[in-house]
Amino acid sequence: MNITYIVAPYEADAQLAFMYHQGLADVVVTLDSDLLAFGVKRCLFKIDTDGNGQEIDLDNLQDAVELNFKTFTIEMLLTTCILSGCDYLDSIKGIGFKKAHKLVLNYEGRLSDILNALKAEKKYFIPNDYEQ
Repeated sequence: MNITYIVAPYEADAQLAFMYHQGLADVVVTLDSDLLAFGVKRCLFKIDTDGNGQEIDLDNLQDAVELNFKTFTIEMLLTTCILSGCDYLDSIKGIGFKKAHKLVLNYEGRLSDILNALKAEKKYFIPNDYEQ
C-alpha cells in the first residue's frame, strides 16, 4: 500500500509524539497508552497479525460509549492516564483506568481532591510527592 513507517522499539514515546506533533506522522501504532498523555491525538492500539486493532482519536473522545468523556478536557484525560499508571513516577497500586476515570469524573479533575478521597479510603498507598 506504499505506506511509509518507522519502527521505534522500547521506550520511544517522546520521540514518536515529537514526530506526530511535527506533522511527520499521521497516526502512531503502539501497545502503550502513554502516547495519549503525550498529546498524540490518533493512535492505533494492539494491532494483531491480521491487522485488527483499536483506533483512538482524541478528537472523537466525547463519542466513547463505555466510559463518559463528554465533560473531559485534555488535562482531565492526562490526569486519568497518570493516575492509572505511567512510566514517570511510582503508581498508586490498585488504580486502573476505569477507577481513575471515575475519580477524575467525580472530582472534575482536581488532583488534590482525588488524592484526599483515596487517602480517606485507607486502602491505597500514595507515593511521597505524588501530587508534585
